[in-house]
Amino acid sequence: MNKFDKLILLDRDGVINKNRKEHVKCVEDFEVYTKSIEGINNYRRLGIEFAVASNQSWVNDDPISELELDEIDRKLDSYLEYPIKKFYCKHNKNKFCLCRKPKPGLLYEAENYFKRRVDVFVGDNITDYLAAERYGCDFILVTSGRGKEFIQYIEKNNLIYAELAEYLRSLG
Repeated sequence: MNKFDKLILLDRDGVINKNRKEHVKCVEDFEVYTKSIEGINNYRRLGIEFAVASNQSWVNDDPISELELDEIDRKLDSYLEYPIKKFYCKHNKNKFCLCRKPKPGLLYEAENYFKRRVDVFVGDNITDYLAAERYGCDFILVTSGRGKEFIQYIEKNNLIYAELAEYLRSLG
């Protein structure tokens, strides 16, 4: 088996792009981590499939928000050699759903879409860790976003990296 034959899900804010205190709600707030983009492009060429799995409940705040999210997605894709699939939970925190992390619904959506199990979920939040644990895949914590706040809660058998690019380099 090719060691790069993997499906890796990425949280967006704090992993691919800089986190904002009030969330990334418009394209002007969207600043990518250049090394993350380079890593995604380099490892896609080797066979790794990437997708985004992210809570984006702010989209329900007003009707224009859906257009803003589409614009942010287009900006992200403009940095990538190939667009990547995005799975979002847009439900409000107070609304019951199966997709809002820490529930594993977004990971199951990715599994159904790609017709294969998710191998790794890379995130910067305890909700990412819990979603990966409940789904049953490996979890990588990156401290580039809010990850430093959650190191103490992550089980020791999970790996911790400063950023996505550092984790990808560890794959060989």
